[in-house]
Amino acid sequence: DDCLRNKCPNFNDCFYFDARKKAEDADLLVVNHALLLADAASYGNILPPYALLIVDEAHHLPEVATDAFGLSISNRGMRALASKATKRVQAPISIVRELEYEADEFFFRLSQSCVTQKTRIRQPIEGASDLALTLENLKVWLEEQEFETILDVGQAREKAKLKARSLISQTTGYIQCLQLLANPDPK
Repeated sequence: DDCLRNKCPNFNDCFYFDARKKAEDADLLVVNHALLLADAASYGNILPPYALLIVDEAHHLPEVATDAFGLSISNRGMRALASKATKRVQAPISIVRELEYEADEFFFRLSQSCVTQKTRIRQPIEGASDLALTLENLKVWLEEQEFETILDVGQAREKAKLKARSLISQTTGYIQCLQLLANPDPK
């Protein structure tokens, strides 16, 4: 989350960027399904451009694609988000506590609505909009932060901004998922 890329003092010795440079110069790349679909999900920002693609064991691709492009939300994920927001970027405790409360309420209601492992949701799940709004509050707070109170030792301020960006991305995915649960397609 806190990679400074070319601003990092260890950039020239970094294994990741060295491997990436070698990949750009290669005539043939062998990658797994997860990396191929992570590249697709990032609009081609991971792998160098390619003209030909051979997919081995392509019957596994739909499952990996579901993971790469799907939306998911869990109570455990919400707790991890709240913890990261507190520890990594010192989010206001009021926002974090509201997030934890709304998440607990939402997942309780969800468990009451979905009595089987697989349930087609045709009606809005009560609390989805409330939790999405709380997540939106966290997202706005993260977007507005300049982290001016952090002493910029070892580029700590820049690292905090990168951590905030990662949390914004995670929060955005949760909001999208909750919007689907708040406004399900009855068909």
